[in-house]
Amino acid sequence: MAPTVFLCKECEGHRRVWCALDQETRATIVKVGCQKVCHGPVAGLKVDGRLEWFEELDSSKAVDALVKLVNGGGDGKLPPPLAKRRSPKRSGRRPR
Repeated sequence: MAPTVFLCKECEGHRRVWCALDQETRATIVKVGCQKVCHGPVAGLKVDGRLEWFEELDSSKAVDALVKLVNGGGDGKLPPPLAKRRSPKRSGRRPR
């Protein structure tokens, strides 16, 4: 089953993240409203059964790490570019 990625449609630069996810993954992408943690593109997906949100996804490294995580990459740990962009404020919360 393809993972679901929630992507803020109001953040500047979200189209770049959308295109990368659309072209390089089988994820279902759901556009959501502002998550109130905006500092660049914001995306959320389930990691180890918990919904995690990532902000400032405006660099190539961050987008590549997100694509890798969505595709099942990683060994149970968040890649460093995503670990530092995880939003503890939104962790575990459903999209608005």
